[in-house]
Amino acid sequence: MSALPVSWGWMIFIFTAILMFLISYVVYKKVKLDSSSFLVASRGVPWPLVASSIAATELWAGSLLASAEGVFNWGIGGMWMYALPTPLSFTIFAVIAHRTRYLAPNGTTIGSWVKTRFGSSTHIIFCLVALYIMFVFTMFQVIGGASLFSGMFGMSYTAAALVIGAVFVGYYLVAGMWSSLVTGFIQYFIVVLILVIMVPMIYAKMGGVGNIFQMVSEQAVVHEQGNWLNLFRADGVINYFLLTFGGWGVIATMSNYAWQRAYAVEPKGVTKAMLFGGWSWMPMALVSSSIGLCGIALGMTGKLAVGTDVFPAVVRQLLPSGASIWLAVALLFAIYSTGTSYLGGFTALLASDFYEQ
Repeated sequence: MSALPVSWGWMIFIFTAILMFLISYVVYKKVKLDSSSFLVASRGVPWPLVASSIAATELWAGSLLASAEGVFNWGIGGMWMYALPTPLSFTIFAVIAHRTRYLAPNGTTIGSWVKTRFGSSTHIIFCLVALYIMFVFTMFQVIGGASLFSGMFGMSYTAAALVIGAVFVGYYLVAGMWSSLVTGFIQYFIVVLILVIMVPMIYAKMGGVGNIFQMVSEQAVVHEQGNWLNLFRADGVINYFLLTFGGWGVIATMSNYAWQRAYAVEPKGVTKAMLFGGWSWMPMALVSSSIGLCGIALGMTGKLAVGTDVFPAVVRQLLPSGASIWLAVALLFAIYSTGTSYLGGFTALLASDFYEQ
């Protein structure tokens, strides 16, 4: 399928960048900034704002594209196999975060607790691992976003990467974590709104959920893949769910962005912020993953270069060209929200656990 006009991609970049910088500037004018508030806001942020920021951070481009890929590759069981590890991770972290906030109330990063609990040597090891995780996930956003926009719009990969990185680094620098929290709140609901409109349109184009299931059943016979309809297929649990759980299962406990939010939220709302943040992400992952079934139903098996292409491919085949624009906007907001969160986690570790020490 041919790429959309490159000018459309640049218009999306310009519009979203202006919006994010304006929001961050308004936040900057409203809050009093110092080094502490830049890294952990006011330590009294209302828990719903922190919860929405967590959900927005987890709702990155991978949540939309990889969740659909999981179902496209593993059938209907892929829906829960991708969606469950992250909320389980934050359920565990809710207990840890509550206790940590009590033991190290003035902390800033994961290192604040580790140093208090285990001493300096362990502190350095933990911080190096956490720095690596923060760096990798920050670069995920740049690389993934550049690949997406170069593929959808025929843009220069290098130019797209530079613009994406410059935008979320720039507006994060305006007001630090306050920028990340407020823009993440707005980004989350924009992405949710786009999905709530777009996915039902896809279902309607395909004749409804019942018809989609029937089409998947027919494709399962054609490709001799009866397991596509098996919700608990053993090979999927072993080769997909356990792998996903092992990878995403450490997101909360080893991601400094989550620890920053544990220190930023109002003390009485720590547990609620972690629980609601993790579990409110799950419905969006389930909704996105269902597009993988649509791809199977449309006979795309074996016809895509990579599984992550299934979501854009279904949108392009069934919806008007404008829908691809909205999908690109949703993905870009998801990238921005996650990029600023992990960038904040990375810089907080450098500032608090290395430079300040």
